[in-house]
Amino acid sequence: GGDRQLYTPYAGLPDLREAIAAKLRRHNGLDYSAENVAVCTGSSGAFFAAGMTLIEPGDEVIVFEPFYSYHWTTIPLFGAVPVAVPLDRDTMAFDPGALRKAITKRTRAIVVNTPGNPSGKVWAREELALLAEVLDGTDVLVLTDEVYEYMCFDGRRHVSPATVPGLAERTLTMNSFSKTFSVTGWRIGFLAGPAEIVEKCGIVFDQIEVCAARPMQRGV
Repeated sequence: GGDRQLYTPYAGLPDLREAIAAKLRRHNGLDYSAENVAVCTGSSGAFFAAGMTLIEPGDEVIVFEPFYSYHWTTIPLFGAVPVAVPLDRDTMAFDPGALRKAITKRTRAIVVNTPGNPSGKVWAREELALLAEVLDGTDVLVLTDEVYEYMCFDGRRHVSPATVPGLAERTLTMNSFSKTFSVTGWRIGFLAGPAEIVEKCGIVFDQIEVCAARPMQRGV
C-alpha cells in the first residue's frame, strides 16, 4: 500500500481504465480495451485535453444550439472559433442541411452532447447516421459528451456516436461518473477512442493536471 499516496500513471489507474473499457463494451457496444481509455478530471478535463491536443488556433468547432455553455466558452481557449448550428426549435431535430452550410475548410471538430444539456435532446441512431453522411470525405472530428447517458426517458435509448458506421474512426467519446454516481465533486471522467489519439491526449493531460486524484479513481 506504499504507493497509495503517489501520482497514478497519467492516463489513470490500470484497473480503472480496464473497468471503464469493460463498461464501454458491455453498455455502449464499443470494442475498446484499456489502451483506448484515458482517465481525466471529469468530462470537462477530458474535453480540455482533447481540444489542446487536436485543435489548432484558427480552427472552427461546431456546437449544436442550445449548447452547454462550457463547451462554447472552452473552445476559444484552444484559439479556436465556436460556431453554433441550431437544432429545430420545436422538435430539437438535427438538420443536416444547416450543418452542411456551417462546415468550412477551417472546421476541425463537431461537439455532440447526447443526452443534451440543457435541451434534454437524445440523438437517435438515424440522426447520427445522417451526421456521418454529412462528414463523409472530411477529416472533421466528433467530440462527444455523454455524461447523461443513463438519464433517458419516454422509451428513448442512448446511442454512443462512436458505434455508428462512418463516425467510429473520427470520434472521441467523453464521459464522467459525476452524474451517474452523483459524485460531481470527485472530478473523475474519461475520454475514449482510437488508442494512438487517446495516448496523445493522455500526454497532454499529464501537462495540464499530471493525473486525476488517486483516491477518487479508486473510489470510482
